[in-house]
Amino acid sequence: MTTTDSYHPPLTTQLGRQYLAAGADVDRLLDSDLDSDWLLVLETYRERKLLRYRLDRAAEDSEKVAKLTAERAELAEVSALHALRATKQLLDGLLDQRRRLMIDARDEGASWADIGAALDVSRQAAHELYHRQIKNPWTATRVRKP
Repeated sequence: MTTTDSYHPPLTTQLGRQYLAAGADVDRLLDSDLDSDWLLVLETYRERKLLRYRLDRAAEDSEKVAKLTAERAELAEVSALHALRATKQLLDGLLDQRRRLMIDARDEGASWADIGAALDVSRQAAHELYHRQIKNPWTATRVRKP
């Protein structure tokens, strides 16, 4: 993954929310290591889908269709596969953060029961979850035992 320090995607604001504007390099954003970029991809996909739904419902009202079509044209082309990739990266990041927080909690003296309570699982389930992540080759080199 790379950072997008030199790439600032064009944004558009609709009803106070920011989305990726037409012309944004969605693949470049998905290759970044910034979760804010992944969230923009996901939010833009959702907004495009909502506008498509509203367009389908407004078929009889040509003025409304024109307005919704113009709004949708302002947004970057984000496919379901783009959004799926963004959710995978967000989920991977959250799981990594959870693992790191479990380590920090243990370093602060929390018991497995305390950690389990915070995660709404049993002590044993929290312990097993942590050790499954240690055995995962992707995380094994990044985890230090509490």
